[in-house]
Amino acid sequence: PIIDRLCKDGHLTDAQNLFDEMHEKGISPDVVTYNCMIDGFCNYGKWSDAERLLREMIDRNIDPDVVTYSALINALVKEEEFLRAEELYSEMLRKGISPDTFTYSSMIHGLCKQTRLDEARQMFDSMDSKGCSPNVVTFTTLIDGYCKAGRVDNSLE
Repeated sequence: PIIDRLCKDGHLTDAQNLFDEMHEKGISPDVVTYNCMIDGFCNYGKWSDAERLLREMIDRNIDPDVVTYSALINALVKEEEFLRAEELYSEMLRKGISPDTFTYSSMIHGLCKQTRLDEARQMFDSMDSKGCSPNVVTFTTLIDGYCKAGRVDNSLE
């Protein structure tokens, strides 16, 4: 999609203009188009614009998916907006959307940044039971959190 390419190339204004033009012409963007816009905004630190689009999706009865929430959660963790990230994670779960490895890795990263290592480990341990396998990023994030907190022994487990 053109909007995705524009967002990836950093042409957010052009992407937004095209997105708005779709609305003006009666073309309803789908979840994939919204996700492209949300991801684009998140990648350039414009998470408040991304959150606005999430609310717009919901208002227009377009169901956000795990990609939608994960992009926002990851952006909020990077901005150290941990409470907001946790609120979105809870909202996602309430809507019956299962987290994926990217979602878990972002949440674990946020918990580690706050030195909430026991909670990070619990979330890590719960992944398998929820049908989601940790990847190298998930492992590295948790190990790094333990090491930065001086809990090297835990990182070796």
